[in-house]
Amino acid sequence: MSDEPRHLVETQSFILAPVDATLEPPQSGIELGDLIRSVWRRRWMVLIVTGLSALLALLYVISQPPIYESTATLILQPPRFTTELKPLPFSVETYRTILLSDFIAGRLKETLIASGDLAANTSLEQLQRRLDVQIYQNKESREPGVRPYMPILDLVVKARTGEEAAVIANAWARVFLEESSDLTSQVKGETLQFIESLYPSVAQELEDLEDQLRTRKDQFGQRLLNSTSNWEQTLLGNKARKNREIAKLDTETRQLLADFVNETERLKTEYELETQRQIINFQARWKPDLQKKRLEIEKDKLAVLRKELLDTELEVQTAGDRVKQIEIQLKDQPQFLTLSKSISDEALWQLATKSPNDKLPRELEKLRLESQALNPSYQALVGELLSARVEYNTLRPRKAHLEQEIQKLEAGIDELTSQIQEKDIEFADLLSKRRIGKTKLVNDREAQRANLE
Repeated sequence: MSDEPRHLVETQSFILAPVDATLEPPQSGIELGDLIRSVWRRRWMVLIVTGLSALLALLYVISQPPIYESTATLILQPPRFTTELKPLPFSVETYRTILLSDFIAGRLKETLIASGDLAANTSLEQLQRRLDVQIYQNKESREPGVRPYMPILDLVVKARTGEEAAVIANAWARVFLEESSDLTSQVKGETLQFIESLYPSVAQELEDLEDQLRTRKDQFGQRLLNSTSNWEQTLLGNKARKNREIAKLDTETRQLLADFVNETERLKTEYELETQRQIINFQARWKPDLQKKRLEIEKDKLAVLRKELLDTELEVQTAGDRVKQIEIQLKDQPQFLTLSKSISDEALWQLATKSPNDKLPRELEKLRLESQALNPSYQALVGELLSARVEYNTLRPRKAHLEQEIQKLEAGIDELTSQIQEKDIEFADLLSKRRIGKTKLVNDREAQRANLE
C-alpha cells in the first residue's frame, strides 16, 4: 500500500550512451508451506494488525496533500562494437550512481533556480529526496551484431503538482545528458591528441620494420632454396634405407605374430582342458544327476505319505464321529427291559388265601411277578462302540507314525535340496571362473599382440 497518492504525468524520453548490465532476479529462501502455517496460526492477529494498519494508512493518506509523480525515460543503447577509441560503456548501476550523485543534483538545483522552477531556499537534501532512479530491461534483441540487452532508466520525480514534477524530470535528464556528453567528448579529445602526438614516430618505426622484413625475407628465401636441394638428396637416401628396414621389420613382425597366435591357441587349449578336468572331477565327486534323481524319488515318496496321511486323518475323523454317534445312541437306549406277569397259578391263590392279611381276591389280581432282562439293542450298540473305539485307537498311532515319517522325510528333502543348491552354485562359480579366466587370457594376449603390432 502506498502512503501517498500518485498521479502519473507523461514526460519526454531520452536515449543515453551505451551501457552494459546484468540483472539477476532476487532469490528467496522462505518455504511457502512454513509461511502459510505460520500465518494461519496467527490469522486473527494478522487480520487485526492489517485492519488497524489499513485504517491508519487511510487516515494518513486522507490527511496528506496530493503528491504527483513524473518520469523521464533514458534508453541505454549498447554499441555494435568496441575499440580503443570507443571503449566499453559504464554499467547500469554506475549510471544510476551518477544520476543520484551530489554533483548532478547540484547542477539540477542550479538549473531549476535559474529557470525559476525551484525556490532558492530549497536544500540539496530536500531535492535529492524527491528523486529516484528505476532500472528496467527489455527482451533479448534478435538483430545481429547488437548486444542482447538495452536497459532503460526511469528518472522518477515527486512534486506537489504534475507540471512541477514534469519540469524537474526533464531538467534532470537534460543535465545528465549534458554532463555525460561533456565527459565523453573530453575522453575522445584526449585520446585523439595522444594519437596525433605519437603518430610520426610510430609511422617511421613501422617503415623501418617493413624494410627489415623485406631484407630478411629475401635472405630466408635464398637459404631455404639451398637447404631444400640438400634436404631432397638426404631424404631420398634415407627413404631407401628406411624402406629396406621397414621390409625387414615387417617380415619379422609377421613371423612374430604367427608365433604369438600359435602360442595363444596353445594356452587357450591348455586352459580349457584344465578347467574341463576340474568340472569332470567335480561332477564325478558330487554326482549331481544322481542326487537330483534321489531328490525326485524322495519327493514322490513324500507325496505318497501325505496322501496316505490325508486318508488316515479322514478315517480317524470318521471313526471318531462314529464313536460319538454311538455314545449318543447309548444314552437314549435303556440297558435292561422290565417284564411283568399276573398271578394265575392256583397254588399261589391258595397261598394268598392263607395269608394273615386276608386280602380280597380283587387285590390279589393286582399282584404281579416282575423280572428284568438285557436289552438286545443296547447290547448291539455296545458291540458297535467297542469295534469303533478299537478302530479309532488303531488309526491314531498310525496317523502319528505317518506324521513322524513325513517330518523326517521333509527334513531329509530340505537338507538334500540345500546340498544340491550349494553344489549348483559351486558348479556355476566354477563355470563362471572358467569363462572369466578364458576371457582374461584372450584379452591379455590381444593386448600383447597390439603392443607387438
